[in-house]
Parts: sequence; structure tokens; C-alpha cells
Amino acid sequence: MITRIECPACAIGIEGRFSARGLANLDSDQLAFVEVFVRNRGVIRDVEAELGVSYPTVRGRLDAVAEALVRRLPEAQRERRRTLEALQRGDINIDEAVRRV
Repeated sequence: MITRIECPACAIGIEGRFSARGLANLDSDQLAFVEVFVRNRGVIRDVEAELGVSYPTVRGRLDAVAEALVRRLPEAQRERRRTLEALQRGDINIDEAVRRV
């Protein structure tokens, strides 16, 4: 939970209770990985080289970031995502997907 937001340029601050969203919810290691991943434009081979780690390690870190982002979605968004994934896999048809959403 964020309790203060401040403009670094003018030092004006707002206090309250704010929810962090998206990348703000990642820990420092995850953020560092995202920076490397984006800097390398998602080319896993280049991420491997920069970090000096193997493909499975890069995939594991990427999966952990994705899971952290999904885990922090509100339940309604998670349910929509599960429905769309089920539709994509062919587990449900379009009518069932529309009913669920």
C-alpha cells in the first residue's frame, strides 16, 4: 500500500491510501529482470548473455514476473483471463465464454 506520492520536480505531495498497480507490485529483483528483458527487446538469447544465465533461468524469471502480475489482478480480471484462456484452448465455446464474462 502506497501512502504518499510526491512529485520529484516540485516536491508537491499527496497523502492517502493508494494501491500499487502493475510493475509497481514487483520486487526489486523482478524489476531489474524486466529492465534487462525490455532493454533486450525480449530476445531471450540476449537476456541470457547479459545476465550470464541459462535459458531455463530466464524463462523461470519471466514466468515469475508474469505470475506476480496476474496474481495481483482483481478477482474479476483473473476470472476473465481464465475464461479467455479456456476459450483459446478450446475447453469452452464462444457462447459459454460470453456467458461467463
